[in-house]
Amino acid sequence: AILSLPGIGWWIVDHLLGTGEHAIDVFWHLHPAWHVSASGAAVQLVHRDGTEVAMASTLPLRHAIDTRLAAWSPAYGRVEPAPVLQVHARAILPLSLATFIAAPAAAKGLRMEDVELVSAPPGALARAWRATGTGAAVTLLAAVPADYPGQAAPSHPWGTDRIRTRARVTALVESSAPNRAAQLLTIDEGGCGIARRGVPAGLASGVHEPVRAELGTH
Repeated sequence: AILSLPGIGWWIVDHLLGTGEHAIDVFWHLHPAWHVSASGAAVQLVHRDGTEVAMASTLPLRHAIDTRLAAWSPAYGRVEPAPVLQVHARAILPLSLATFIAAPAAAKGLRMEDVELVSAPPGALARAWRATGTGAAVTLLAAVPADYPGQAAPSHPWGTDRIRTRARVTALVESSAPNRAAQLLTIDEGGCGIARRGVPAGLASGVHEPVRAELGTH
């Protein structure tokens, strides 16, 4: 799943279904105009024109183990070196991997953390993460049916202590700028509520009025 938040960044979530222990490899092939200035849980990328972005992942990002993969072809018959980032781990499935690519405005000091779910949708693999960078924090809730491609949306509300949703994907964008309201985006039919100061977490059932907003409209 890929979620674009204009001016803030992109979430990429890979849900790995199955059972047992497996080797996991994820590769990020970069254009040679980008330089990797640091690696680990968060990676700083600097373009030759001076543009800076950042990547953060739930598993460490490193330079590719197999250097033969660090190549690109600008034209037929030409092969030139290019940076490749790799996630390599052994893990027990099912598992969800999340990567956040911060736009230049939110790239400084990027970090990612897991967010605990207080309730999970039945029959689904669900996780939540929070990415924090310059001036903004984005919380993402994502779920996929364990019998994919089965039921598209969770049948019951689920979420964290601040967010409840009936959607398969929900993103909350919070800005540190003064007088900047939080924005909420849901994918799949279903309502969503957020706990604000003095306001309990609401559900689409109408117990509390849900917060609704569109991203990219300001």
